[in-house]
Amino acid sequence: MTPWLTFQSVQSAGTAVAADVLSRGVSDYVVPVSFTGDEILGLTQSDDICLDASQVLLDDGAAVGAALVARRGMRSRILGMGVVPEARRRGHARALMLHLLEQARARGDAHMELEVVEQNTSAAALYASLGFEPVRRLFGYARAADIPDKAESIRALPVGDVCDAMVRSHAFRDLPWQLSPETLGKLPASSRAYCTDKAQVVLMGIETPVVTVRALLPCETGTWADASLLLRALAGAHPGKSWRVSSLWPEEHAAAFENAGYTRSEFVQLQMRCCTGLDSAWSGEGLG
Repeated sequence: MTPWLTFQSVQSAGTAVAADVLSRGVSDYVVPVSFTGDEILGLTQSDDICLDASQVLLDDGAAVGAALVARRGMRSRILGMGVVPEARRRGHARALMLHLLEQARARGDAHMELEVVEQNTSAAALYASLGFEPVRRLFGYARAADIPDKAESIRALPVGDVCDAMVRSHAFRDLPWQLSPETLGKLPASSRAYCTDKAQVVLMGIETPVVTVRALLPCETGTWADASLLLRALAGAHPGKSWRVSSLWPEEHAAAFENAGYTRSEFVQLQMRCCTGLDSAWSGEGLG
């Protein structure tokens, strides 16, 4: 480690500092994201961001990089990481990642995970060089408001019931952090869940013109074809609404959306994972 590079936890540096550095660090990414200190505080509740594990990188005392780290049990996830443009190509990103991995090992974390835009080849190459392996590709989808569909019988159910079903389902091993039952269980009260006898779904923004699908799964006696039918039934029951799915959905579930009239977005992410300790066995699907 070069002597002028030091690290400070976000807990110590402050969320405002971390938000400023992260916002500048990702301002020119494929999908620019901005942060505020209050938003980072909110992520401690919704995504289990740990302010002690999250880090700010300082070059000769100036904050030039930051990373937000979430933790659940013996797992950790990098929610966001960036180095300001004027400090790049000096090995800062690698130094920050090495520090995060060293901390994860010291904590006894089994593995660290992240998502990276597939088109961001330099970042993906950096992560691969540090031991991160691809688990699967993640896609987003959209369905236009002017696609007609037939309204079928659907009924409401508690979001918690869908989370419980996901825990029991073998089809939902190794899901991205944001699609996991732990995350879905922390969605705001405005989220809604619906089902047929064969499939279940969790939605956000059902009262708005654009509805977001946050979870979709067949029941124990159902199939992904039944999940497609549920999506079509929802569109038929709510004509005039557009439907979107963030780029977090495993590629192996693509047909469930495409058969319901959804179009796959061009924005692709890679879910990646690095074993950092005595890892429990895991297996990626789809990428081999």
